[in-house]
Amino acid sequence: MATNITMDTLLHKLEEIPCSFTLKIKGLTQRQAKELLNKLQREYECQEYDYPEEQRRYFNLMTYLHYVCRQLKEASSCNKEALKMDPECIVSLANQAWISYLERSRYEDCQEIETIISKASILSLNRIKHIEARAEIAYSYARFGIKYYKEAAKWYQHVLDEVKENDKVSSFLWQYGYGLLIRRNLRFHGKGKEYEIEVQRAADLLYNVAKQDYTFRFKARAWAELGNLSYLVKRYRKNWQKFFPKEIQHLCEDDMFLIAAENIKKVNDIPALEHYANFLKRRLQNKECAQILQQSVLVKETSRAYQWLAQHKMTMFLHKIKRMNKGRKEERPACIDYCEEVREILSDYDSAIKLQQNYAAMECKGKFLYHIGQFKDAIDVFQNIHSLLQSTDTQPERFDRIIRVFCQIYHAKCLVGLSRDASSIIQAKDLFRTAIEMSFDLQRTRLAEIEFESYRITSNDDYIRRDDDKLPRMTELQTVAIEEMKLILHDGEQTKESMFEELALCKLVKDEDRVIELCTEITATGIDPETQIDIAKELIQCKDFDKGLFLLKQLIICDQLPMQAKSFAIRAQVDGAMKSLIENDYILTGTRLRDAFYVRFLDQVPTDRDMLHVIFVAHECNKDITWKLQQAFEELTKLNSTSCFDATPGTSKLDNLEDNLQKCYVIAVLMDITDLIIDDIETDVFKKSIRMAQCTQMKHNRSKSLVAIQLSEQVEISSILPDARHVQLGNEFQQNKTIFLHDFFLQALLN
Repeated sequence: MATNITMDTLLHKLEEIPCSFTLKIKGLTQRQAKELLNKLQREYECQEYDYPEEQRRYFNLMTYLHYVCRQLKEASSCNKEALKMDPECIVSLANQAWISYLERSRYEDCQEIETIISKASILSLNRIKHIEARAEIAYSYARFGIKYYKEAAKWYQHVLDEVKENDKVSSFLWQYGYGLLIRRNLRFHGKGKEYEIEVQRAADLLYNVAKQDYTFRFKARAWAELGNLSYLVKRYRKNWQKFFPKEIQHLCEDDMFLIAAENIKKVNDIPALEHYANFLKRRLQNKECAQILQQSVLVKETSRAYQWLAQHKMTMFLHKIKRMNKGRKEERPACIDYCEEVREILSDYDSAIKLQQNYAAMECKGKFLYHIGQFKDAIDVFQNIHSLLQSTDTQPERFDRIIRVFCQIYHAKCLVGLSRDASSIIQAKDLFRTAIEMSFDLQRTRLAEIEFESYRITSNDDYIRRDDDKLPRMTELQTVAIEEMKLILHDGEQTKESMFEELALCKLVKDEDRVIELCTEITATGIDPETQIDIAKELIQCKDFDKGLFLLKQLIICDQLPMQAKSFAIRAQVDGAMKSLIENDYILTGTRLRDAFYVRFLDQVPTDRDMLHVIFVAHECNKDITWKLQQAFEELTKLNSTSCFDATPGTSKLDNLEDNLQKCYVIAVLMDITDLIIDDIETDVFKKSIRMAQCTQMKHNRSKSLVAIQLSEQVEISSILPDARHVQLGNEFQQNKTIFLHDFFLQALLN
């Protein structure tokens, strides 16, 4: 009886000491513990834990995870490693006491546990040791995922409060961990003073790590995280720099990532490389992004590194194939022309799967095989994923279930791709039905999409017999799906969420009128910048340029245009300009083109070249073109007398300006400006512009033809373009003139 009291007393004392076994992780399954354990082991193999403090907390957390997985020997072994590194670590000592207590191998002999508890309690009086223990608990909570970030933040805050009273504690590890945790919690739009305080705190913590010279690995990560933080905050705050330390308020996102890149070269840190690759991807620098991802594979061959590399290559490859097939009546399978690229992507996916049972990599490989028309191989991949996930004893986690849902969908698509006979379609419908049943807690929009897709992909214009029954035709099946989804969507109060769900459904059924109505209703409820971009996209896709561009212009004027939407905004403005050009509204055309150029140089200090671009295109009446050409030639003359060079080695500003001038001249001609007042420009200079025009990169034979025909009555150009009189302006050019102009503007703005 006394023994039980003693054990209860020991338990009470153990619960008061911060260690891995006092973590309040609710509902932790063995499977979840194994997943985190495997993740930590991979990180350790990648040599991500260089510092003694990192290694110690790694072994401490592994001790707990091994115990949860009922691997007592491994748990004890990890704990011994942690104690070797620091015999006075409170967490390691308390972990040892917990293992002894939980084993309960010697009820009578509690002396060992009492000794450990006594030692840990004495060490807790040492403020530095106590702070280190709290910081480690905060780190452990953070490693269990976003559900425990609040708990981790609470412990980090305790550390921060105690550090203010103790100047001796300056560990960059907990500062980086806390800053990273806050940054991750700021992924969603925040409002009010509290949000700004959190941003400032994260920036201060990360900068404290970034300015330390003795830890290049964490320095690289900290600069990358500062870049991520600036990218996040500037989407929602106009004067975002004021939340950062004064020493770095002059730096933009690009500068921070460039500093991170310099430090990455010294250490080749995988997480830092991945951050930098994401940055390059956001900037649409796909080749450079691929090089960085390739570098991360060379540093350490991990499953995730291979998966990211393969996914990036796959995205670029499928975009290329889509462009190649655009306009063709029958799409040509990608693998016919690009066997080497296909093999390379599949090889990277195979490497990712070989290194680890990576379901996400398997799913991506299956999707890639589907997109290139290798349906049989794709089916094998999806069946393999299904059998592996089904073999687990426990209920599949949400992430794995989502993978299984999409494997079912693509499996069905592959079956229909192979054959549209009755048996294949029936089997595909069964797979879709299973996917719908498995996605019970997914968003209703996703459920609607899955159900509609099942009707669309498995229907045939011909009647399909099954047990002597006739299945309805495609249009009837669509109607059934739409009505079912509308009943779900309108079963309650009309909210913003339900409007978005109905919007998704209307997009699926291509009800453009209702899409425009819903976009207008959603906008009236008040939306954040990212949602406004999405609504603008929907409106522009429905060809309602006026409303869509108005929403974009609101963001541009308020300086709230997200950086990732910059390319879309340029394309939208140019598309809108082309529409108004077709309608002969030259003033609106000029306004929209000016807006496009404004977006192009939104976050940059314009160079001479940029200013000339703006001068050329932002016109509102025909006579302005003459004046702007005159100004351009004057600028060219000024620069001709100086030795100005661009940032690019070996490229002079003069060459760039000449290139812009010839483009300007072709723009003027393509815009059909027939009342160009040639007398205002000296003949020699004008001849020079024609020489430039014949060197243009865009469809130059057609451009020369147009130049010759438009101006042959006003300027003698036979000596400049001797073949001009023999070139006829065909109907093809007249019909496609707007398309050529559209392509030119996009090329000029997006490059």
